[in-house]
Amino acid sequence: MNIGFFTTSFQLKGGIERLVVSLGDGLAKRGHRCTLFHPKNSSDPYHVPNHVQRCKLPAFNTNNWLVTSKRIIQGSDFDVFCILCSMQEGSLLLSSCKGMGIPIVWSEHSSPYIIETERWNRLERLASVSCADIIHLLSQDFLASIPQVLQKRVSIIPNFVDLKSVITTKTPCRTKRLLTVARLEERIKQLSFLISAFANLKDEFPDWDCHICGEGSDKGLYRELIFRHGLESRMVLTGNIDDVASEYAAADVFVFPSRYEGFGIALAEAQFFGIPGIGFAACNGVNEIIVHGETGLLAPEMTVESLTEQLRLLMSDEGLRQRMGSRAKELSVRYDRERVLDMWERMLQDAANKKAPLAVDRLDSLDDPEIKEALSTPQKKSNSREIFNSLRAQLKMKAYHKI
Repeated sequence: MNIGFFTTSFQLKGGIERLVVSLGDGLAKRGHRCTLFHPKNSSDPYHVPNHVQRCKLPAFNTNNWLVTSKRIIQGSDFDVFCILCSMQEGSLLLSSCKGMGIPIVWSEHSSPYIIETERWNRLERLASVSCADIIHLLSQDFLASIPQVLQKRVSIIPNFVDLKSVITTKTPCRTKRLLTVARLEERIKQLSFLISAFANLKDEFPDWDCHICGEGSDKGLYRELIFRHGLESRMVLTGNIDDVASEYAAADVFVFPSRYEGFGIALAEAQFFGIPGIGFAACNGVNEIIVHGETGLLAPEMTVESLTEQLRLLMSDEGLRQRMGSRAKELSVRYDRERVLDMWERMLQDAANKKAPLAVDRLDSLDDPEIKEALSTPQKKSNSREIFNSLRAQLKMKAYHKI
């Protein structure tokens, strides 16, 4: 297959960026031709292998970005085009694919409930997924967010763990260790909960320390919170590290206090190392990876106190940590790289086999009141009306009038 991948950003060390590079690498090694598209203003935090092509599209909202992008995509003769996106910018590529005979996979990488309330809105999201021949979701829990008339297009595939080349034997450590690997962004990752919970337990467990791996805009906030709790000698902000496997190998408990996730890839990596996890029961993308009481513990309330109690249970019981860690490693096969690549290959092949008219060319056939509203109603919540206006115009929908 000749496969095109698009992501709206390629300038952060984030999950989508890492995934799209790994997907391109894995599928290219299986004999497929893979091209990664991203806006021109992006940098290169991950090395793209030579056998994967890379193409920079014009930056959003620049002159002729839509026309130029369409010409580039049309000239690539793709069998399938996959848009990895959780925000409205991806609709640009949907409009570019109309009438070109290219099947589309719309691949979402965040909780749909957050996409529809904080990052975008429901109606514009539905208008976009309606244009896709296959809708890729990360979790069965997210299926209910898709209208019944579109659910037959859904393919559920988790992310994969790409750590097979590293040693996964645990490293003996003088102290026991809590670990998290996350972007330092409080609004999503809530690492203040971990810092405060560890402060509650520091005197009870003097032989434990904590490493927080990652970078982000709230690093200063966390540094101040660590200082305020007197944890400077017990908690380490490591920053981004290339050898994250060494951190997993030295950890005893992995803590993932996110408010929401699409899929907690760092949590899945920790399970690959046989580390029990702790997160919040209300967090999608975490509550499916952690099997409560089996591979880790889920705090019933999203509070520091609830997290503290679950941490106390694991930190005080080495036998429980070992049992849960062993089970976590057993179940980590769910996220084996080759197994998940098999699923992606089948999904992309299924999309490539779609016959005309494709989804983007037959929107009028969708008989669902909410989708019809999504395809015709201006959205005041949109943060990028210009992009979606281009989509509606090219699909010959109802004019997007001024608000």
